Amino acid sequence: MKSFAGRCAAIVLAAVVFCIGGYWFFFAGGSAGFSTGGGQEAARGAESRGEEHGGKAAEGGEAAAVDANEVKEAQEKAKDEAGKEKQEGKSPYPLQVMIVEAKRVEMIEGAKAKGPFLIVKASIANSDKTPVSVVPQGMALMDSKEGRHSVSKDGMAALAAQRTPVFSAVDIPAGAVATASLVFELDEDEHPAVLTIQPAGGGDVMKFHLPDSVKGI
Repeated sequence: MKSFAGRCAAIVLAAVVFCIGGYWFFFAGGSAGFSTGGGQEAARGAESRGEEHGGKAAEGGEAAAVDANEVKEAQEKAKDEAGKEKQEGKSPYPLQVMIVEAKRVEMIEGAKAKGPFLIVKASIANSDKTPVSVVPQGMALMDSKEGRHSVSKDGMAALAAQRTPVFSAVDIPAGAVATASLVFELDEDEHPAVLTIQPAGGGDVMKFHLPDSVKGI
C-alpha cells in the first residue's frame, strides 16, 4: 500500500509540474515574445514613417530662414555640445538665409513712395563651392495671402542715401556671407511669409520660409 501511495504521489507531482510548465511556456513566455515582437514592429514602422516624412521634406525643395536671435540662443545653449548645429538653418539650396532684423516703418526719408515699408536686414551665406550672384531684382517677398512683392527700388535708394548697406548686385564667394537690407512696400494687413531669391542669370527660385518672429510683424 505504501508503495502504491508513493507512486500515486509521484504521478500527481509530475502532473502539477507539467501543468505549471505548460502555463509558463504558452502564456507567460508567449506574452513576452509578442511584446518584444510588437515593439520591434512599432520601431520599424516609426523608422519607416520617419524616412518617408524626411523624403517628402527633402523633395519639397524649400527651406527656412533663421532668426538671428534664435541662433544666438541656440549657440549659448550648445556651448558644451561641440558640433551641434541648428537644424532650422539647413537648406537644400546653395544659399542660407538668417534674418538679422525686420521692422515696419511708415516712411523712409527721401523716398518718393508713401509706404508703409518693411525693412529686412538679412545675412545670406553661400554654402556652395562656387560663387553665387545675387541681385535685388531677383529677390521678392510673398505675404501670407500669397501676394508677391518686389523689392522697392525707391525705398532701397532712400535707405542707401542714409548710408545703410542695401543689397545690390553682388557675387557671394564660396563660404562667404553678405549682410545688407532689403526694402519692400507692405501694407499693415499684409504679413511677410516667404522670401524668394533667384540668382542672377536665372536658375531655380529658392524659397525661404520666414521665422515666426518676422511673420507676426
